[in-house]
Amino acid sequence: MAVTRDIVFTVLLFLAAFYCASCQVKKCEKIKVPLCESIGYNFTSMPNMFNHTTQEEAALEINQFWPLVVKLKCSPDLLLFLCSMYSPVCHPNVKGEVPPCRSLCKRARKGCAPLLRQYGFAWPERMRCRKFPKHGDGRLCMGRNGIASNQITTTTARPTESIVKKCEKIKIPMCKGIGYNFTSMPNMFKHDTQEEAALEVHQFWPLVQIKCSPDLLLFICSMYSPLCHPHVKDEVPPCRSLCNRARKGCAPLMRQYGFLWPERMKCENFPEHGDGRLCMGRNGIASNETTTTAATTTTARPTKSNVKKCEKIKIPMSKGIAYNFTCIPNMFNHITQGSGSRELPKSSVANNLLSGYLLNLYQLSLVFFLVANIAQELVYDCTQLIRAS
Repeated sequence: MAVTRDIVFTVLLFLAAFYCASCQVKKCEKIKVPLCESIGYNFTSMPNMFNHTTQEEAALEINQFWPLVVKLKCSPDLLLFLCSMYSPVCHPNVKGEVPPCRSLCKRARKGCAPLLRQYGFAWPERMRCRKFPKHGDGRLCMGRNGIASNQITTTTARPTESIVKKCEKIKIPMCKGIGYNFTSMPNMFKHDTQEEAALEVHQFWPLVQIKCSPDLLLFICSMYSPLCHPHVKDEVPPCRSLCNRARKGCAPLMRQYGFLWPERMKCENFPEHGDGRLCMGRNGIASNETTTTAATTTTARPTKSNVKKCEKIKIPMSKGIAYNFTCIPNMFNHITQGSGSRELPKSSVANNLLSGYLLNLYQLSLVFFLVANIAQELVYDCTQLIRAS
């Protein structure tokens, strides 16, 4: 009887494993990401290496690189490198994933990393070239001439060290003054550094500026710059109610421009008030069994010190630009006009390009997404001036 029970258990276990494996079988679908059409292959599969579950979600994020790819053309290898991650090749005869080759990454980085540094951005941590396979290690990878595979003994990967989270001061400009001052990495999107998170979170900057929802900024920052507090051990994701309010205000606007609310930000993925889990709500950390209460660490509401007051423009370079008054702090958290003046570029090209300084290349790509014709002219002008310099 015991033998029969063991056999039945083994069969059920095998069937369960087979079922789970079959659920994860990727299906090839025609590439719909505009930047990656005509890249040299026509089919992809989701999720990709960044865990985007739909092509629409991948398209929303890859568009932040649009200025580098289309206008500046900092590297002829950049587009293939990006698409091999966001829209990886799918082929019926290739079972495993096909990431970009290390050599492809290095060529893209060599051309574009210096330009990124000019605008205060580092090459993204999760795109570090050492993470990708190189020719000769036995793994498939996407190279300049297609899929590459050299049959040499596969080396064994070293075990990764356990990740210990440490609180660090928030450096992401968009998330400063959000109501808490410290965060920790990696975040829920597996960004290893704040610089990497900042590169991606700025794609939502136009929506924040348009103020489609007063809850959007806290919702976004609670994912990209999650709260870190010595007395809170677990991660603190946004509450479902916070997500619902942000989505209610902004999803209709996104649909107008052909974008869906990102799959990985679906409100159903976040905890509800009353389910026993900590979450970030409008009034701070919420943890309750029945009703919503604010925890000890709360999201600061605007104080008198945060209230902006109009003052006459004193920065010499900014006088005579069609308006006469400004307010501090600005989006870079300069608390005086003097500190803002010291950071402005000194070159003659930059003196004619104040708006280009305030909107970096990544922000321009999203402004194009929202105000297509105006942004296209701005990007073109910026490109010409940068090349002239």
